[in-house]
Amino acid sequence: DQAFSDSSLFKRIPKTESQTAALTNAMKRTILFRGLDSAEMRMLFDAFECEEFPENTTIFDKGDDGDRFYLIEKGRCQIVLTDDDDTEVGHVFVGDGDTFGELGVMYGTPRAATVIAVLPTQTWWIDRDTYRGLLLMQTVRKRDRFKKFLQSIDVFSSINEYERARIADVLDVMEVQPGTTIVSEGDPGDTFYMIEEGQVEVSTNAAGVVTHLGPGKYFGELALLFDKPRQATVRAVTDVRMCCLGRANFANYLGPFENILRRNADQYRRVLQAAAQL
Repeated sequence: DQAFSDSSLFKRIPKTESQTAALTNAMKRTILFRGLDSAEMRMLFDAFECEEFPENTTIFDKGDDGDRFYLIEKGRCQIVLTDDDDTEVGHVFVGDGDTFGELGVMYGTPRAATVIAVLPTQTWWIDRDTYRGLLLMQTVRKRDRFKKFLQSIDVFSSINEYERARIADVLDVMEVQPGTTIVSEGDPGDTFYMIEEGQVEVSTNAAGVVTHLGPGKYFGELALLFDKPRQATVRAVTDVRMCCLGRANFANYLGPFENILRRNADQYRRVLQAAAQL
């Protein structure tokens, strides 16, 4: 479906430097955008539109269709909560950098409160269809990208298309900057990491830097396979993007590959032991 395969079909609204900063900071704090990678965030960011409301304007009423998510760039709004008889039972004020309306966009529910601009207020908004359309498009793209990526990893190179798709659908993305410690020796381990882009260094307290890993390599399986603390510290040398599996998904989806992972893990442990004796 072309509507979900071509990002040029979605809106791209120009923004000033200050507007970019305000929107970016708000998006990072909002549940609506948790779990998105930088490319997905950028596409959604571009689609936000500006709308200004004069003082004492009702932005939406309780019970209205929840079709937009709003960010306040500048201004002040009152969120009014009422009971079934429309008697006010509480209110809260929100201002610069605050957001409202995410539940309607996420779940399609009617508005649970009335929102009034009590001062002249400038907002940025994104509608439900754009949000869902962009995420659907990115989901399809991400699955295709992850399936190709899994082919480059020795453990998964021989599995069929269906198995690759199942694993691709449960992968999370983690992006870190140079110098970031991803895992620390001795810590409990609950995540398996596969490097999509960038370089990391692996070190131990006993031997220092043992090796470097790049695209197509993985780490973190020792703690999950043997239920032991991390055997080494892994730090990002460059900007790094990784695909990750938590403990539950690791057990559910990588069970058929456990023998291969254990064999590779044994080789890796021998490398760590040999390095410690140097």
